[in-house]
Amino acid sequence: MTEANEEANAKAFCDEETAKARRSQADKTALYDKFKARLDEAARKKEILTNAVAELQKELAAIGEQPFEDLTNLT
Repeated sequence: MTEANEEANAKAFCDEETAKARRSQADKTALYDKFKARLDEAARKKEILTNAVAELQKELAAIGEQPFEDLTNLT
C-alpha cells in the first residue's frame, strides 16, 4: 500500500507543479502581450511624430527662404 501512496503523492506533486507552471506561463504571456501592445503603440506614435517633425522642418525651411520684411514699419 505504501507504493500506491508514494505513486499518488508523486502524481499529486506533478499535477501541482504542472498547474503552477501553466499559471506562470499564462501570467508571463499576458505580461508580454501588454508590453508588446505598449511597444506597438509607441512605435505608431513615433511614426506620427517623425512625420510631424519632417513637415515642420519643411515649413521652417520655407519660412527661411521668404524675403525678410521689416516689421518695425507696421504702425
